[in-house]
Amino acid sequence: MKTREKILEASIELFTASGYEGTSLGAIADKVGIKKPSLYAHFKNKEAIFLEAVEIGEAGYHDLLKRMINEQKGTAAHILRSLLEEAVAAFEEEHLLSQFYYRFLFFPPSALEEKIRSITTQGTRRLDALLADIIERGQEEGELTTELTIEQMLRSYLCMLGGTDFDIRYYQHSSVDRKAYLEMIWSVFWRGVKA
Repeated sequence: MKTREKILEASIELFTASGYEGTSLGAIADKVGIKKPSLYAHFKNKEAIFLEAVEIGEAGYHDLLKRMINEQKGTAAHILRSLLEEAVAAFEEEHLLSQFYYRFLFFPPSALEEKIRSITTQGTRRLDALLADIIERGQEEGELTTELTIEQMLRSYLCMLGGTDFDIRYYQHSSVDRKAYLEMIWSVFWRGVKA
């Protein structure tokens, strides 16, 4: 692993644990095993490290979902259901990165809030487009209702996905509970969107 990658990996861990303000360049350098001045050979300042870490978190989150979507075949219902199940499992496996992502999505450093929003908005638009295509196809094939707009179903699905991830993360359901929990959540969503 190159030094730049080590710096980013260490910074994600430290920013997650201590926040932006609570993480010093010295702490990042110590964790990597280099001297603080050596950081400047790779990054201009702490803000540059942080923003690149946010970009990595954003890209990782959306690349994961995009890969899952692209790997799925079948009906819109099958794809959306499978994505929900796989995403929840993956978010648990990538615990540190998802903790970092959520921390700075919900509680960004005030001085960097606009820059973070710009980064996350780009990723969100890409994900929205992928999911909207699945929903539109489901409507065209008569599987999903046309009484709701694509946007209504998309927003509902994203709320379900994000809320389920948050709930499972903080209430730590067992794998048996998680399966029953996801079934309950899905059944309500599906009842509302099926044709």
